[in-house]
Amino acid sequence: DKRYLCAVHGRPVPPKATKKAYLRKDSVRKTVSVTEKRTEGAKEIVTEFKTLKYSKEKDLSLLEVRLHTGRTHQIRAHMAYLGYPLLGEGKYAKNAADRQMGYKYQALYSYRIGFRVPDGPLSYLDGRYFEADRGKIDFLKLF
Repeated sequence: DKRYLCAVHGRPVPPKATKKAYLRKDSVRKTVSVTEKRTEGAKEIVTEFKTLKYSKEKDLSLLEVRLHTGRTHQIRAHMAYLGYPLLGEGKYAKNAADRQMGYKYQALYSYRIGFRVPDGPLSYLDGRYFEADRGKIDFLKLF
């Protein structure tokens, strides 16, 4: 169970959701595209998010994201497709103001991992969670 924190532009409505779409990978351009309907070569994606905080002044939301499918650039592309691009996103959204604020890389951080391993040699990890020090996640200071 891997969780991510990210800062996105806007305020997602609803504030908590599980969204499904289809993602098609372009290996030549090293990008992906997201569509509502399945197209040739596209794979289903399922992204769950929950709004943790919102900054009205900056019009930014802090989200916790959980992937039900793990596809290339899934969070970055899916959130941009939904209309809430990541702060600092340069591939799936362009926002010159992000660079002026000092964000030339996407505000996305894998901060928590948990294990479900009831049997086998790694069963000692079952139910254990490990979390990053939030004080070291730079974009959290915006909230």
